[in-house]
Amino acid sequence: MPTQVGVWARHWLPVNDGPFGPLIQVGDMKMTSVSDVYAASDITGDRGHTGTFAKSVGVMAGLALNRARAYGGAS
Repeated sequence: MPTQVGVWARHWLPVNDGPFGPLIQVGDMKMTSVSDVYAASDITGDRGHTGTFAKSVGVMAGLALNRARAYGGAS
C-alpha cells in the first residue's frame, strides 16, 4: 500500500523517497524540521505497515510533543 504524503507536507517538510513513495523526515522522537510538528507511522516509514507499530510510534510522537510542551523543547 503506498504511503500518502499530502501536498502541504511536500511544500513545508523535507521528504525522502521511500520504497512505496515519499516519506517525511523525522528525528528519533518523531519531530519534523518544523517546530512542534511531529509525524509517525507509515508517513515516515516506521517499522512496517501494521496497526500495532502505527500505535506504538504514534504514542512515542505524542510523548515527545508532551515533553516539548512541558519542558520547553523535545529531546
